[in-house]
Amino acid sequence: MTVERAYYHKLMLEVGLTERFDAELDELLEQEDPLSELTLALSTCGGDRNEQIHILNEFVLSVPKEQIDKDAVFSLVAEDFRARYEQSPEALEQLTRKMGVAWLSGWWTEDPWNALYLMSDWYDDIEARLLPRGAFLESFRKLLSSGEVFDPLDAQRRKLQQNTLPARIRSFFFKRRRRKIRREPGEGLANARPNALFLPGRVRWGTAWFEFQYCKTEAPLKKLLDHPQQHWMPDSLIVYIDDQERLMEAYLPFLEHPESPDGSSTFCYYGINYYTKDRTSQMLEQIKATKPEDCDILIPWLEKAAAKYNGFYFLGI
Repeated sequence: MTVERAYYHKLMLEVGLTERFDAELDELLEQEDPLSELTLALSTCGGDRNEQIHILNEFVLSVPKEQIDKDAVFSLVAEDFRARYEQSPEALEQLTRKMGVAWLSGWWTEDPWNALYLMSDWYDDIEARLLPRGAFLESFRKLLSSGEVFDPLDAQRRKLQQNTLPARIRSFFFKRRRRKIRREPGEGLANARPNALFLPGRVRWGTAWFEFQYCKTEAPLKKLLDHPQQHWMPDSLIVYIDDQERLMEAYLPFLEHPESPDGSSTFCYYGINYYTKDRTSQMLEQIKATKPEDCDILIPWLEKAAAKYNGFYFLGI
């Protein structure tokens, strides 16, 4: 088993999709003579899924991550989801929920992994009637068949569909209904590190969170420091209020002296802190050098903020 297939199987096991792993393990037991150390270890743990994930993870970690072909891993994951959809199109919603596995890959800020990560949020917009089902399915099929990234909620489409009174009414009641559903931190990410400081924005409930949000607007600084148009973006990173002490101990030295609405460059726990593209790049290099807690999650997110977007906001409670 190659390290890419091991990575793929580990991810799918982590979200409870086990059939292909079981079939491949049976094939390896029949074909290998003698059995490889990996196959032997996987076959002698009594079908314990957590132990199998642990064994696969140890095997994956034995190879430097930069040597793992992430595109090959994505192709395996995408082909698996495509086959499941073709077999059971009625299970589309459940499949999109499982696509949160992109977070566990560690590449979730990079396309096409980021598009996979956002699939369940795009599906929710079908239910809210903010997005035509056909537009979603076009994106879904292109991503899984060829890795082609297409955001069905690009700015123009969102503007056209939400700039009517009926659409705004539908959006209001849909969001109100969803707020009634309590979502535990890490829901759907059961095998993420249990004490992770940073979580993806999609697992939030309530408002007691700090938010790292991409700045996707090119505008004069004064306008950027007006309140961001929308909180709780699905591609944000969030930190729960109970982890405030951990966050500030590890990251306040990097977050001090932001661009702030009052012009004081004073970090605000409860308001808007903005970091330009250049400042984000500097912060990124400092974090890479000092390696504070959970930086392996924040670093790829900051890389995207510096390379693709106009820096980022830190939004307080």
